[in-house]
Amino acid sequence: MIEDIRYVDTKVVNCDGNSSHDGLVHPSIYLTIAKEGKVECPYCSRTFIYEGTRSDPHS
Repeated sequence: MIEDIRYVDTKVVNCDGNSSHDGLVHPSIYLTIAKEGKVECPYCSRTFIYEGTRSDPHS
């Protein structure tokens, strides 16, 4: 299985499985980045890692 990682600059992300390596599509869901700075989609296991932005004082 190929690991699917997306680097994001928002703490709430949307995942629908589109463009996943295995071609699976699932219901569109919103996920909140955890305190650890990442969240994994429970459907397709795509991982979103928060990188913050230059204007974000919490990054």
